[in-house]
Amino acid sequence: MGRQQPGAAFGIASVLARNLMLVAPLLFLLRRWTPPMGTATVLFGANAVLMAALDAFELWQIVLPFVAAGVAADLLVRYLDPEPGDGRAARIVGAAVPLVLWTTFFAANAIAFPFRWPAELWTGATFLAALSGYGLAVLMHPRTAFVHR
Repeated sequence: MGRQQPGAAFGIASVLARNLMLVAPLLFLLRRWTPPMGTATVLFGANAVLMAALDAFELWQIVLPFVAAGVAADLLVRYLDPEPGDGRAARIVGAAVPLVLWTTFFAANAIAFPFRWPAELWTGATFLAALSGYGLAVLMHPRTAFVHR
């Protein structure tokens, strides 16, 4: 077994918790309504700005990946043009948005700060975030293919 990184479990848990806090409201919106363009950008960007404000904007670089993920989510929703409750679109959004979010987040961390996680940790955390987003979409948008109307 390799050497364990200090704080790695806490870091992965925080990625998954923040992923849940951001993706769940977006998937809920997709279940009930067709959100207007910019909804995900405001949702993700406002969250990131408020979290950066807690540290007096010392970590302002971290806001950019969340805004980029919000823009990607808005463009993806616009491209898919889902009806409310469309499970296929929700599954795509639930998996793709965390991939964009956490890939850009770890890239921004590597550029702006001395980032010491090995590739296995940050790619694993990104994969787990995408998998948890997909699983959340499956739970929030169950298949109705076998229900007769």
